[in-house]
Amino acid sequence: MTLALRPTEIAVDDGASPFGIGEQGARLLAGPIASAGAEPLGAHLARLGALPQVEVRQFLDEVAASGLAGRGGGGFPAARKVATARAAAAGKTVTVVVNASESEPASRKDRTLCALRPHLVLDGAAVAAALAGASSVVIYAHRGADAVAEAFRRAVAERRSSGLTDPVFHLGMGPARYVAGEASAAASWLAGGEAKPRALTAPLAAAGLSGQPTVVHNAETLAHLALLARFGASWWAAAGTPSSPGSRLVTVHGGDHGATVLEVVEPVTVGSLLEHAAAATATAADGWGRPGGPGSRGAGEPPVRAVLVGGYAGRFVDGAGVATLPCTTEGLALVGAAPGCGLLAPLSADACGVATAARLARWLAGESAGQCGPCLYGLADVAEALEALVAGTSSRRAVRTLRRLLGEVRGKGACHHPDGAVAMVESFLDVFAAEVDAHARRRRCPVGCAVPAWPLPQPEEAWR
Repeated sequence: MTLALRPTEIAVDDGASPFGIGEQGARLLAGPIASAGAEPLGAHLARLGALPQVEVRQFLDEVAASGLAGRGGGGFPAARKVATARAAAAGKTVTVVVNASESEPASRKDRTLCALRPHLVLDGAAVAAALAGASSVVIYAHRGADAVAEAFRRAVAERRSSGLTDPVFHLGMGPARYVAGEASAAASWLAGGEAKPRALTAPLAAAGLSGQPTVVHNAETLAHLALLARFGASWWAAAGTPSSPGSRLVTVHGGDHGATVLEVVEPVTVGSLLEHAAAATATAADGWGRPGGPGSRGAGEPPVRAVLVGGYAGRFVDGAGVATLPCTTEGLALVGAAPGCGLLAPLSADACGVATAARLARWLAGESAGQCGPCLYGLADVAEALEALVAGTSSRRAVRTLRRLLGEVRGKGACHHPDGAVAMVESFLDVFAAEVDAHARRRRCPVGCAVPAWPLPQPEEAWR
């Protein structure tokens, strides 16, 4: 697998393909099939062996050398967080937080991993605790994630009864709000406050919960750490690409067809991922999605003309332009996108980009923590402008005003929530420029106002 030297022509092996749950060749998703449920501790240890004791300094260097970056959306180097906490640990209480909240409504990768491979995530949390000098680990999930909570409760009980040398595990179920999954919001809630993002004067790893060092890692990141501890940096980094090492979990949300979770081990194109997901299903029996089932995109269904990459606060990209690019950090960067939370949400040719963006913008506005004007009022104004486009009461001048408004909101928020919403809307205006112009001229929408069935859950009222 080699990348072309020219940045506009990143090549991948045409024979490479992603892996589903339980398929041979997978790493994080290796093991039992989805319908088997959570893998028990005995089966987990028989498959992977016992978690080895690591020499802290040596293994920290190995994690740094591997290039493991966070899989929660920010892409922060994993080794740096634990190293920062360890350096600040003198006389303080260090806590590791497993962020299993997965606030992106259309994403399924973390809840799939936690519900089916809980011991892999807990292994990684135990390794992170050893590296950071923590004696306790808090698993942070959203209320309503019952399968995740139950899998962790059973897994922790199994580990205790087996006598494993683990840190003390705690489970915290926070509010099911979009921004409540952000690291500082999780830390705030765990410290007794509201699950709202907060401005930081120091990294959480140096001063998080009640001023104590707090290492917040996404569940997938910790699962990778467990594999690194067992098999080493060379094996781990053999997956992916030199600049984007390691395998990666991806959720492809097919609207009415549900979500499919796939693991990318060797670089594959976005188009290949969409094709594999189209041949998969999220059945009512297990809800996780696996290749080869019914419910896939039919041969006569409309082609994909755009893809939302990286989450609801990600980027819309042209379907034809991204289809041949590898789903890697460097590949997606060529179209101004990033893996983010690992979500790919294709928009078919019979769906209206304007109506879709308007629904997303209104939902994101409703998920504001209400801590600043740009978020509370700016995002509401953006949503209103898009809804006017859909209703046929807008104009080309109003679209220009909308672009100015986006520039005024960008970078002005108390957290990064408005920045993500702005980036999504700006990408929509570019990708769907012709459609936007037709709506602004109050002409008939060329595709109608149908929208994909992407989940937009009603938020909780509480922030505690």
